[in-house]
Amino acid sequence: MSARADRAKAVPGRRAEGRPTRESGLNRWVPRLAIGAAALHFIVAFTLADWSGIAGDGFVNTVGDKTVADNAERMSTLWFFMAGIGFLAFGTFARWAIKATGHMPTQIGGYLLLAGVPMTIMQPVSGGALLTVIGILALLAAKHSPTPGEQKC
Repeated sequence: MSARADRAKAVPGRRAEGRPTRESGLNRWVPRLAIGAAALHFIVAFTLADWSGIAGDGFVNTVGDKTVADNAERMSTLWFFMAGIGFLAFGTFARWAIKATGHMPTQIGGYLLLAGVPMTIMQPVSGGALLTVIGILALLAAKHSPTPGEQKC
């Protein structure tokens, strides 16, 4: 066996020929897609929403007051921002877990499906379908990734 093949064997997620496996592709793309969903939420929260009312009222206790005319928009802005933080957490945790263990945690896919499926049912024209797809990809990655005990040395 050549030195190149030996090096490729030593790199997790690569075939002996040096080409990435399908599973390593999912392990790379699921965190990227989750972080991308976070970025989209941050973009919407900071560019399409109007923070002037929230900032003008001093941020503290400025969302949820039904007497404020733009309360629904303020709540939407807040929750888009909070969802972005959640998706960023999913993506960065998945990336960390894959680097630490070589395995996609099954929970990542389950939680993304838990968010995506009801959202898709209740509001079909939304990001719910994207979350559902990312969740399915995460479950496929978890299914095809060797668990730490199964990894070859």
